[in-house]
Amino acid sequence: MHHNNNNHKNNNKRVENKQKTMNLTEFYKQCSSKYEFASRVQKRTGVSLQAVLNWCKGYTKPSDEARMKVLSEETGIPVEELF
Repeated sequence: MHHNNNNHKNNNKRVENKQKTMNLTEFYKQCSSKYEFASRVQKRTGVSLQAVLNWCKGYTKPSDEARMKVLSEETGIPVEELF
């Protein structure tokens, strides 16, 4: 029975690690409504749609904390794990 508990702990650890690898680019790849997501971020941040797409594709990242916070709020990903 003790052995089963160890397996259970290992499974939990694997799930935690999987969640930590999700970043903005991965989120965007899996997003079923990419345009709607990008438009919402664009409206909230005041940047061009192209700038948002560049963030989503990992080409660039926002230069200020307020925009990073918007991305975090829209994706549910902590700011420090977005990029």
